[in-house]
Amino acid sequence: MVALHCKELFEQLRLRTKKPKKKLDDDYGRLFGYAPPTIRAWRDGKAKPQTLDVIEKLALDGMIEAKMSFEWLSNFLSAVDASALYDTIVSKLPVESSQPVSSKRFPIRAAWGMLVHPMGNLTATLSELEIKTNRPTVLFLGGASDMSEVELKRVAIWIASAFAPLWKNYPVSIIDGATDAGIVHLLGQVYRTSGARPPLIGVVTHSTVKWPGKTRSRPADEDLEPNHTQFLLTPGNKWEDAAIWLARIGRAIAGDKPALAVLVNGGLVAWKEVMCCLQAGIPVVTVQGSGRTADDLAEAAQLGGDTSLILTGAVHVVHLNKPEELRLVFDQRLGPHACPIPHASP
Repeated sequence: MVALHCKELFEQLRLRTKKPKKKLDDDYGRLFGYAPPTIRAWRDGKAKPQTLDVIEKLALDGMIEAKMSFEWLSNFLSAVDASALYDTIVSKLPVESSQPVSSKRFPIRAAWGMLVHPMGNLTATLSELEIKTNRPTVLFLGGASDMSEVELKRVAIWIASAFAPLWKNYPVSIIDGATDAGIVHLLGQVYRTSGARPPLIGVVTHSTVKWPGKTRSRPADEDLEPNHTQFLLTPGNKWEDAAIWLARIGRAIAGDKPALAVLVNGGLVAWKEVMCCLQAGIPVVTVQGSGRTADDLAEAAQLGGDTSLILTGAVHVVHLNKPEELRLVFDQRLGPHACPIPHASP
């Protein structure tokens, strides 16, 4: 049902957004496994592709899963030919890095880091990193790049005035995208000067960042934000590959306690993070006025009448210039399970 909500949300966006429809269709396909309109029409029997190269390109660009490409090929090729072309497509797909996966933690600046094995025991990994579980958990989602100076300044003020006071009063763990850029950089700066410091856990695809012992470094690798307490480096080759792990790790740390995602600004990857959180049963708070994806989600979530994402409790909308609204959501979503930490006596 949640996945359906996400698709409906994007369809609502498509009707209301000012973005070019083709760009939105491409984003939609990349996130939800759909192809652009002409290919969707062919899949529905309304048109036919001119060449097999179209399907191959879609698969190689990540617009469709490889297994879907085989299903499409089978519609107009013999089983033998479809299988042969499918094998060719798979052989061209990017392979996972051969980076060995260690079951031991290692130091990253002042923090501990660990590679997450795709088939490993996530509970054991969290234990090795001394990450406490069964704690209310907040996933901090949003923009890492392409934020304007104005957006960065406004978000920095909001983090300090709205978000930081809440982590001082609630025993939460905070999870974010780990890199020293955008909202994570801003969060790290506020965290560094904060009197109360909950666990600050970075989750990111291992192949996209710099870390000690990495065997395949790339010029585009990003730095990790230095104020984190732990880092979990997840499988994959693209930024968005960490989205599902962000939700899984958030759910694993929360355990029987509530988890809540907070979306500030964000680009295309943020859409996938939102989808993965909703699929994991984690409600999303979107900060309207912070720009880009957060604003688009706020608009789309308020559509749909009685079936809107707001009325189902999946999405909460708060405003950047009204910090008290975030406190109300925290009270509602975290209050019953996470009593405020008593202030020390003077």
